Amino acid sequence: MSPRMIQKAAALVLLLLPAACGSSGSQHTVQTLNSRLHTTLGPDAAAGRVSMVPQPDGAQVVFRDPPRTPAGSDVLDDRDQYLMASVTEALLDPTLMRVAVVQAPGTPVGLDGDRARAATNYLRTYRVVTSPEVAAAAIPVPPGGLLVDIRVQCPTTTTLSDLGLGVPYGPSQPVCD
Repeated sequence: MSPRMIQKAAALVLLLLPAACGSSGSQHTVQTLNSRLHTTLGPDAAAGRVSMVPQPDGAQVVFRDPPRTPAGSDVLDDRDQYLMASVTEALLDPTLMRVAVVQAPGTPVGLDGDRARAATNYLRTYRVVTSPEVAAAAIPVPPGGLLVDIRVQCPTTTTLSDLGLGVPYGPSQPVCD
């Protein structure tokens, strides 16, 4: 093999290496998220209070029971706080997560959007980034239910420190493992 071909092959490997590492890190991070959700929400899923569906880039959790929060309240009831705490506990680095909360249609009159707002406020208290965008539910959301859509967003830029070539100055960036 000629030296020119070896140089081209080496250059190609260096170009493809960050992409290969990025996708495997993202997949591992998504698997870790789903494993943690199954651990923290397992008993509630077995009791039928929540449903979970892994997604290629995250997970979807559905609170199946109708809300018990009074109309106009911006605070979750005890049951919803417990479930939301389990979801929050399962999250990895909050800066890598994008979470959307949507209330299902058919919510009792006077509670439209209150439960979703209360859940979003709960997440923001723990510095979880919330987003209005949500993917279509992979599982049916019963009337009055709540969909929590969790997406892993790994950083897309590769730094010299990611390649083991030095340590940058300033705050560290979140990483997918």
